[in-house]
Amino acid sequence: MSEKDIILRRYLSDKKRFTDLINGIAFGGQEIIHTEEVEDRDSVSVFHGTAKRVKRERDIIKKIVHNSQVIYIACENQMEIHYGMPVRTILYDGMTYNEQLYEMKQKYRRKKDLKKSSEFLSGMKETDSLVAVITFVCYYGIEAWDSHLSIKDMVKIPEGYHKLESYLTDNRLNLVPMMKIDPNVFHGELRELIALLQCNSDIQKIEDLVRTDHRYRYLSEETFEVLMVLSDAKISFKEWKPYAKMNQEGKVEYDMCRAFEQLEARGRQAGIQQGIQQGMQQGLKRGEQKLEQMNQLYFMLISENRYEDLKKAVEDKAFREELYQKMQLI
Repeated sequence: MSEKDIILRRYLSDKKRFTDLINGIAFGGQEIIHTEEVEDRDSVSVFHGTAKRVKRERDIIKKIVHNSQVIYIACENQMEIHYGMPVRTILYDGMTYNEQLYEMKQKYRRKKDLKKSSEFLSGMKETDSLVAVITFVCYYGIEAWDSHLSIKDMVKIPEGYHKLESYLTDNRLNLVPMMKIDPNVFHGELRELIALLQCNSDIQKIEDLVRTDHRYRYLSEETFEVLMVLSDAKISFKEWKPYAKMNQEGKVEYDMCRAFEQLEARGRQAGIQQGIQQGMQQGLKRGEQKLEQMNQLYFMLISENRYEDLKKAVEDKAFREELYQKMQLI
């Protein structure tokens, strides 16, 4: 797992941020889900029913308890396009449903509460229900997601069998392009993080955003870390310290203005250094070309026994340039 995946998973696993994320994605920013309704759930799912247990780990999955009713909501973070994502999400969701069936079956077996043969076979009763599982795929890439959005997009029906397509299970991907979403559907620092990421490391856009809206001036340590890592800013943790200050609540915040001024200065310095290096390389190349041109001229003059012209060419640059033209050495 990459550093970006680890840091983003840790950041969004916070219940308050996760609540803000789902309310923004699913409810347009309305506060339908409340933080106190969110409970942690093990992100590792185990498939039961085979001799060998199969395990898969999601990025984030939470249990939402609303009015004594439960729903599981999961989030998969993608930095790049994944062509097999519809299959991957079906696998994750299927394993979560499989776990529920297994736990239900084990409960009934302990109580010996299954009467009908169909109940024994199923491990559950007709009146039982499973907890719904919804998975969102949050895509943070710049390029448009041009990949499959469902199983139907991934399969081919043999020619002449197209009527069977209507029977094909179509699990559509709940894709959320985070670089296109309106940041204002979020209410916490997730809004600032997404808005700044959408600037795509454009220092001028970031500066305009930070200077025109005070909410973007200071970011918490956690948000600042995610921003630096996801935007590929080459700043180590030690280098962050000059931008930090303690707020009134005793928490560390980072000054975005100062941070990106430093990034801009670093970018200018890198450009200057690159320009100097390129200039030196070009200068050396031109010098080598001039030396070769001069050697060719002197060789031609010696071959033609023009020793007076040779002496004058060595001492007189203007005469030497004139000979370059006449002898077609330019």
